[in-house]
Amino acid sequence: MRLLNGLLNLPVDVFVPGEEGRCLAKIIGIQGRAFVVTAPARSNRLLWPRQDSTLRLVFPTSRAASLSVEGIIRERRLVPVPLLVVEVEQRLPIQDVLGCIPVGGRVVVVTGGKGGTGKTFVSINLAFLLARQGHRTALLDCDWGTANIDLNLGILAEGHLGQVFRGEREIHSICLSLDSQLDLYPGKGADPGAAHLTQWDLARFLGVLADLERKYAFVILDSAPGLGRDLAAVLLAARDVILVLNDTPSAIVDAYGVLKAIRRQTHLPRVFLVMNRYGPDSQEAVQRFQEVSREFLGEAPVFLGPIREDPHVPMADRQRRPLVLHSPQSLAALDLKVIAGRLAKPPEAGS
Repeated sequence: MRLLNGLLNLPVDVFVPGEEGRCLAKIIGIQGRAFVVTAPARSNRLLWPRQDSTLRLVFPTSRAASLSVEGIIRERRLVPVPLLVVEVEQRLPIQDVLGCIPVGGRVVVVTGGKGGTGKTFVSINLAFLLARQGHRTALLDCDWGTANIDLNLGILAEGHLGQVFRGEREIHSICLSLDSQLDLYPGKGADPGAAHLTQWDLARFLGVLADLERKYAFVILDSAPGLGRDLAAVLLAARDVILVLNDTPSAIVDAYGVLKAIRRQTHLPRVFLVMNRYGPDSQEAVQRFQEVSREFLGEAPVFLGPIREDPHVPMADRQRRPLVLHSPQSLAALDLKVIAGRLAKPPEAGS
């Protein structure tokens, strides 16, 4: 089972009888001999095959031949997004499973229990640092309705992700190049439609991500704060989650709530912790958060590092530039470089 867990969160090709060509989905759970996969998507179109119909799942591998299995849809679910439970009869050879690990980019969700912790600041700067390290990186503004990465960077975006998820535009049409290795897929602040994304819209979002994972080494998602349905859908896509918190009681309590929500999921991503606006007493808060998590949830997030208080942060913000480009030798920028280096290390097999 530990080997099979390596397939979790991988993009997979899906072939549906009666449909020409491949669709894309993501594996978000394994239950016995069944894979829990997102509804297959092709471009902006979402498919919803009948229960008891047959699907073929094709896993991209590091070998010449792909791993292909057929299964029967035993259950269709609508919460939190449309999902299919596909039961397969054949056993998967261990060597073939190992050949699937890892294929595709890493989806990293940056979130926090409450607004104002600095998650967008962390998302932007980590994306630039990973790109400057040579990793092809995508930055998605998934803070539906209050998206502001384009404004933070002084960019006027014409298209946005909400239009893609509602089937109004193709994903490539909203892409903005920020650097030689970095692309932005903007959201839209004050988008009235973003507050009414359906579970089908969110399923299309997961299909879009499955496609982007084939093109980028890292896909950074700046998510909405809190514990809403939209965050639950974003977390389904995550291979890694970065919890950004401050040394305040409300930020710590809310971040713990997000961590509990993650532990209730079928798919469990790796969770990291970043303490923003790190002060003299913040190390004690980090240790306390990890101890409580380990005692009550059975596992503590890995501390990626602190980001110290730095007067250069508001200066860079006023000039609408990432801190790591505006003041690369500032205290906070140096901290961010350490965090990016740790994040960029390949995950251990099966983790």
